[in-house]
Amino acid sequence: MKKKFPMLSRDKATSSVNLEASETQHPSESIKVVDYELLETDPGIRPPISSYHPDIHNEVRKAYLKIGRHQPPHNFVYPWSLKGNQRRRFGKNWLDLYDWIDYSESKDLAFCLPCFLFKNVSKYGGDHFVTEGFSDWKNSQRLANHATSSNSHVDCVHMSYALMNPNQSIKAAFVNQTKQMNSEYRVLVNTSLIATKFLLRCGMPFRGSDESFNSLFKGPFLELVDTLKKINPKIANVIDCALGNNFMTAPTIQKDLVAACACEITQQIVCDIADDVFCVLIDESDDVAGKEQMTAVIRYVNSEGFIKERFLEIVSVKETSAKSLTEALKKLLSINGLSLSSIRGQGYDGASNMRGKFGGLRTLIQNKNPSAYYVHCFAHQLQLALVACAKTHKDVSGFFGKVNMLVSIISFIF
Repeated sequence: MKKKFPMLSRDKATSSVNLEASETQHPSESIKVVDYELLETDPGIRPPISSYHPDIHNEVRKAYLKIGRHQPPHNFVYPWSLKGNQRRRFGKNWLDLYDWIDYSESKDLAFCLPCFLFKNVSKYGGDHFVTEGFSDWKNSQRLANHATSSNSHVDCVHMSYALMNPNQSIKAAFVNQTKQMNSEYRVLVNTSLIATKFLLRCGMPFRGSDESFNSLFKGPFLELVDTLKKINPKIANVIDCALGNNFMTAPTIQKDLVAACACEITQQIVCDIADDVFCVLIDESDDVAGKEQMTAVIRYVNSEGFIKERFLEIVSVKETSAKSLTEALKKLLSINGLSLSSIRGQGYDGASNMRGKFGGLRTLIQNKNPSAYYVHCFAHQLQLALVACAKTHKDVSGFFGKVNMLVSIISFIF
């Protein structure tokens, strides 16, 4: 089957007219479909690559590269030209010396085939060997300079080779290397993610007291990663060949993975609520560093009719005043696509900043949403009852005191 390329006439005069018209031709008016066998090969009269439609530029370039350089017949007599008082002409041996030269019999000029094909792509050099042609036969050294000193020529030669050998080009090698790096990166991330999800599901800690290479126990996370290496040879090969800073097991990476899992779980909880009403359970506490925090839990009925109680988030607050807690709650609900107007119940402890009738958290919320009814937390009421009973019985009080001391000692040791 005959392959189609932009149609060009063999007639010299017609081709010259096409060459002049192509310089100002709009891309929408450029040649789109012609016959491969009718491509003009004489470099002096062939139209530039820009005269063809952009969609078939590479196809035309391939066609010219398959045809090869335009060389006159062996019996062709190169014409003499008078340069001052000396007669000069094109050297036939130059065709063997430079594998990029195109000679035009009609114009008696030399051109560069790679530059003709890719000059509009390269950002270097001029158009002397593309449109004007070379005829300074006396200064043949300029031919050698064009091949060795012209950045544009070197670029065009490389692009010609890459077009005809796509699988061996630098770009193809880079793409293949990038694909391999992406694949190995996915293996590293997935391994760390599997370990993260397992520890989160089990409620286990991540870090160990000694995470050095020779440690007998590096911590749950690193030990689990080592176990996955032993089970899966592919994981072992990727991790062993990874760079020292690309194991994807650093503490910061662990925190990022935990944050990503938390975000996904929160989104699932929000989707389970499905724009329905819910209740909030809030309590304030201090972290290890003594910073104030607000813990938020949501209780709702899902689409299947089951009552769900899900932990939402721990939010750091500047202070535990009612106003500060209200702003933190509004921001938390807004981030997760929820609203104060959907709250139908509030459950807090009996502190004044939480249940106060004039300036407490429940009052500030009810001022904006009267349907958010308040209930004193039953767990807190039970705790108050147990504390009151323990104070009146010395044996019970002593038991809880010893338990508290024992927990403190064990926490200090481990």
